[in-house]
Amino acid sequence: MSYYKRLKTTVFFLISAIILNAQNYQALKTEYSAQKQNKSCYTLTPKQDWSVGGIWSKNTVPINQDFSFRFRVNFGTNKDPFGADGIAFLLALENEIKDSSSGKYLGVKNIKPSIHLELDVFKNITGDIDFNDPDQSHLAFFKNGNGKHLDTNCLTKDNFNDGWIQLDAAKTNVQDGNWYSIKVEYNYSLKQLTAYVNNVKRNTIDIDISKDIFNDINNVYWGITSSTGGASNHHQVCFLWDTTQIETPKEYVLPNAFSPNGDGINELFEVKTLSEIKVNRYLIYNRWGQLIYDNSVPWNGIFNGKISPNGVYLVVVELQRSNGETFKITGDVTLFK
Repeated sequence: MSYYKRLKTTVFFLISAIILNAQNYQALKTEYSAQKQNKSCYTLTPKQDWSVGGIWSKNTVPINQDFSFRFRVNFGTNKDPFGADGIAFLLALENEIKDSSSGKYLGVKNIKPSIHLELDVFKNITGDIDFNDPDQSHLAFFKNGNGKHLDTNCLTKDNFNDGWIQLDAAKTNVQDGNWYSIKVEYNYSLKQLTAYVNNVKRNTIDIDISKDIFNDINNVYWGITSSTGGASNHHQVCFLWDTTQIETPKEYVLPNAFSPNGDGINELFEVKTLSEIKVNRYLIYNRWGQLIYDNSVPWNGIFNGKISPNGVYLVVVELQRSNGETFKITGDVTLFK
């Protein structure tokens, strides 16, 4: 393989990797009792009765593809009957808690449409609603802010369980001050959603999230919520990124090289964007400052009917967000044949 072909292949895969990795960074917001501790950790609720808190993505994420969310949670040290209530991870069309009622709902009450994974550490046996909670710390998938394990909105319920799975495979109670690794993973082709705790698979459900939950909407917010009631714990969450601050998702990738020589590899200069960003205009200038391309479609290297010479070109690209806001990015790209 020639040097240039190797370089082209490297550039192509580098761009693909950047697009994927860019989605790992999120701009987050907090509400109610939730507070940021440091660059990657948050308090959801303090060890205080009748508290609710949540953190949410400010930007939507695509669900019509494979995805995986990884984070660590800590349920505090108060043991039953003094420790409650737990944590929920959810996907929803709006990024806010709808009902600040504390206790058994874990902050997800009345969030519709939605799908959530409950990580529940308390057995609710009083009140007007029977959640059919077990003695063990447990998990389950639900839709539309429900929490009743025998209800049709409990997606974990099947012929082999009562709508819940023990949260940790080895422990009946996780209110021990330890950190637990959580992964929520979606296989889009199989339409399967799976929850892992400490790298052990705990529950898999068959579901087309976009179709069955969100009526074919493909971009939603994600959030992590928590609540306490007449018993409480210090609920915490940490994310698996290491940045000095939470970064906004990278909205675009500006390639720095392309090779329009007809071999079918990296033929166009094209800005890659997230789904809610579109390209309005490409402006390409040669090294003398002459405008040689002005169009809304990616540049194929042609100027005056011929492939442009090898070299570095100045680019200005106008982008537009889904709310209509436009902005420009600049850079340079190397053309080689």
